[in-house]
Parts: sequence; structure tokens; C-alpha cells
Amino acid sequence: MDLKEYITKDYIYNTKFFREQNTLIPVKVLVEGDDDIEFWKKVLSKYNKYNFSIATNKVIDSRGTTTVHNGKDALMKWASLLCENFIICVDADYDLVIDNYHSYTNILRDNKYIINTAYYSIENVLCHPDNLTKIEKELTTIDSSFNYLDFLELLSSSIYDLLLLFVAAKNESIKSQTDSDFTIMDFKRVVNSLKFRNNTYSEDFKAFSDEYHNDNALKLLLGKYKKAMKAADVALCSYNCKDKNAYKLIQGHFLFDRIVFPVLCFICSTIRGCRTQIKDLYYNCTTFDDTMIPDSLERKLNDIYV
Repeated sequence: MDLKEYITKDYIYNTKFFREQNTLIPVKVLVEGDDDIEFWKKVLSKYNKYNFSIATNKVIDSRGTTTVHNGKDALMKWASLLCENFIICVDADYDLVIDNYHSYTNILRDNKYIINTAYYSIENVLCHPDNLTKIEKELTTIDSSFNYLDFLELLSSSIYDLLLLFVAAKNESIKSQTDSDFTIMDFKRVVNSLKFRNNTYSEDFKAFSDEYHNDNALKLLLGKYKKAMKAADVALCSYNCKDKNAYKLIQGHFLFDRIVFPVLCFICSTIRGCRTQIKDLYYNCTTFDDTMIPDSLERKLNDIYV
């Protein structure tokens, strides 16, 4: 059974009459995965005239078997049926900064009922310096002495040329319909070589930047895409991504798992079970608040629900 045959604006609206509190306007919300539910619940909670029912994408076949179709590609198939009572919430990925990054890039940009994170993913939003500070204090019960803002700004500056190189190479490959010679996997491979300590990260990030800028293979690519990188810089700046906050456009899981999580684990290492507690606080959005929501994400929701 294809649910698309039955889920319409009128169907969703009329479900209010089967609710105990049927004064709230019902909105069906589909998200990419289970880890995303608490984030979007937090973001949508301020719109208190609405009853948001947030779930992953489930399909029931002719035998009554329920299958979960997670991920952005699966959700984008609902685009033509979306309305104020039925929205999808997805990661922005690189669809905002790279034209035709996916076959649905323009749909994501233009459909007001497709709500995107503004940053690469929810992980990037949750890596807001204030949120990391609050996670640390929640676990240690003392004020943090680690400057997460400075850490993320210096990290961003150190990897910014790599990000520009990836975006530039991808743009050129889309235009020429050829394979990119600096892929997202290449970007992650280079960044994965970054080694730092909490108390020497400033020097470590500078050393990392110097190292890849002097790498012979990368020097050739940086020269080849110099003009395209300038265009990429303009595109990123239009989405409020600059050299000091480029962490917003690193793949989210990579940013958290490879860079932010180790920092928090080191600082909170004296707390029993800190690794599990950090992830629980992070993904359950226990310390996340409205002030950390990207402006463009809030504007898009306000356009529908205010």
C-alpha cells in the first residue's frame, strides 16, 4: 500500500478530530532518522498552536509489513504532496551551496515545506559553541575553561581552503559532467590527518594548514581551481559560511565523531560513563535552546507557522 495515495492535506487536518486535544492544528513531520527526532521536536516546540507528529519515513506493503525508508533521498520523494500540514525536515548537505548537487537540489531550495538545517546537518547545528559549553558543565558541574568558540573558529580557518577546493572541484565536475578530482572523501582523508591536543590546538591547526598547503599534489589542485575557489567563497559567504565558521559545512557526523567528541571526552574524562553521557546530551538536545537555531532555519519555519 502506497501511503501517498491517502495522505493529503485534508486527511492530515481531519485527524485532529481523533485527538484528545483537537484544538491544535495537526502537522505531520517526516525526518531522516531516529537521531533527528529530538532535534526537530526542540526546534518546532515554539510553535504551540500546532501539534507536530514527528516520525521517520515508514511504508506499509501489501502484506502489512512496515519498512522504514530513512535518509534524505527517501524523504524528497514526498515533495509534491507537502503543505502546511505535512512537511519534511532534512539536512541541507551541500544542496544550498552547490548548484545541481542532487537531482532534487532546486526542489529543496524552492519548496517552502521542505525545512533544511541551514548548516550541513543537525550535528553541525548542535556543535554550537554554547551548546558544547553547556554539555560540559552538565557533566562536570563546573564552568568550562575551554574556549569552544575559539577552537571552532581556528579549526574552520585551517580547513577553509580544503572546503573551497572541494566545492570548486565539485562545481566544475557538474558543469563538465566529469568526475571530480577532489571529492568529499578526499576532503575527509586530508582532514583526517589532522592531529591536535586540547591545550595546543592553535599551533596544531596552523601546522596542519601549512602542511597541506605545501603538499605537492594539493598545491597543483589549489592552483588549478584558484578562480573557482574565489567563486565558491562568494557562494559560501552568501549562506553565512566564512573562514571562521566553516565547521558548519563539514560533514556533521565527521565533525562530531572525529573532532568535537574527542575534545569533550578528554575534558570530561574523570566522569564515569562520560562517552555515553556526552552522546545522550548531544543527540537528546538536553542543553540545546532556541538561541542556537540558525536564523535562516527559523525564518523558513516562521514563514509557515507564525
